[in-house]
Amino acid sequence: MIEKIKERQIVGIICTFLVSSCLVLVSTAHADSFKRTASGWINPVVADINGELSRISVITTHGTGKFGQSISNSMTELGIFAGEFCSFAPPEVVVIRLPLVARTNVTRFANGDLLFATLDLDPFLNSSLCIDIRNRTTVSEVHMVITGGTGKFAGAAGTLSITTNGTQLLFKDDVILQSGLTEITEGEVFLNYYDDEEDD
Repeated sequence: MIEKIKERQIVGIICTFLVSSCLVLVSTAHADSFKRTASGWINPVVADINGELSRISVITTHGTGKFGQSISNSMTELGIFAGEFCSFAPPEVVVIRLPLVARTNVTRFANGDLLFATLDLDPFLNSSLCIDIRNRTTVSEVHMVITGGTGKFAGAAGTLSITTNGTQLLFKDDVILQSGLTEITEGEVFLNYYDDEEDD
């Protein structure tokens, strides 16, 4: 009888230890602010992937921020001009508005971690590009949804807002071949941490 009681006690201790170990490995989502400043360039690609007469642009930026140095690569699709103008410009300046209809973004950090994001399709957010026809400059506001990543960003979620200022640099037959830009990305990212790990 005493031996059976001891066996039960030992089994109970082992079970308690296993449960405790499992609980330590449970991940918890941690909200963290995100900010990145960067500069780079835009190269339009002669392609219309969905028959809507809109073109793809390839964007590459080098930047730094809360999570260190990084390189970002994006593919952006602009919608066609639908007669809309940006209201922030003086009346004598013609600034047309082009909607963003698609965008994907991969940011690679110095340690190799990747962060993935895609265009937020909420119709009230109105991601768009404003083009000053006279001065050949651009301003854009882009709203993104974080869709995961690798390393620190595995399973990440959250939202990002990207504001850019660009200057059209290279032309051929009045077609833009390359633009330079600066951008600021701000938002909130939810990261998965394990309870037995310390934050970086």
